[in-house]
Amino acid sequence: MFVSSLTTTSGRLFTSLESVDLARLVFKRFGDNPEEAAAAWRRLLQNSATVEDFMSLVEHGDHTPHCEGHCQRRQE
Repeated sequence: MFVSSLTTTSGRLFTSLESVDLARLVFKRFGDNPEEAAAAWRRLLQNSATVEDFMSLVEHGDHTPHCEGHCQRRQE
């Protein structure tokens, strides 16, 4: 699952990499626990993302400000 850029409720652009970075922050906030973080992501965004969907965002290959090395994990 990769989120494309979207328009916020205020009409501003929220980029796909901002979604990746947000997922990484949620992952960090929930103790790097994929199940707990994915459940929080579903509550936050009111969606049905699986753990695998969520982790594909966390481990996306592009670096972001809150990456903490996750961008390199998929490449290994």
